[in-house]
Amino acid sequence: MDQPYQPPDAELTHVDDGTRGRVFRDATTLTRTATGLLLAGAATSAAAIVVYLVQNIVLGEVVAGMRDYDDMPFPLLIAMMGIGLLQLLVTLATYIVIGMWLYRMCWNAHSLAGTRQMTVTPRWSVLWYFIPFANLWMPFVAMRETWKASAAPHDVANARSHPIIPLWWTLWLVTGVLSWAAMRTGLTVADAQDEIDGNIAMLASDASNILLSLALLFIVRRLWRMQQDARVRRASREV
Repeated sequence: MDQPYQPPDAELTHVDDGTRGRVFRDATTLTRTATGLLLAGAATSAAAIVVYLVQNIVLGEVVAGMRDYDDMPFPLLIAMMGIGLLQLLVTLATYIVIGMWLYRMCWNAHSLAGTRQMTVTPRWSVLWYFIPFANLWMPFVAMRETWKASAAPHDVANARSHPIIPLWWTLWLVTGVLSWAAMRTGLTVADAQDEIDGNIAMLASDASNILLSLALLFIVRRLWRMQQDARVRRASREV
């Protein structure tokens, strides 16, 4: 029977132990880079929260008639532009590196557990994020399977996952919804009060992103360590 999550063009190899199929590839550099970018993402979100709070104080003065709408402090304008650009650059870099990391982790999971125990290929562990509707569930399936294959390469089907996986995926979906809501709110700004409301939406989005970054950081570090340990155990058995 065909695997339910495997694309038609994905080829299965005749390798069950992972020793002659996909060769294990060290992911230390990718993991360290992903760690740095996730910490940077959390830090820039925290900085953005501070900027939005300060801006809302100023906008509150505008609403109260204590300040003109066009009389925004120049340092605040620079901070808003700077943090916005920095967040964009960090986010783009993070998406690229995490995509490479996901591919490498799934590849190594295939190497450790054997392709016959896996249902999601390395390529599709990344591509599922771009498929409408399927991207609401399949990336979670791919991450959970990669975790289980790394934790128990000898018996993936009966291996246990970790509560951080559903928590991470919930935060991913929540952050996406909040970011979309913040963007929609920002497109309909007509006055200072609207901008305050938009900033509150951005505050919620950034707060959620901090939690998401920390959850993914735990997964990145723990999954890398599990694969390193599994590789050492396999090497010791082969000696």
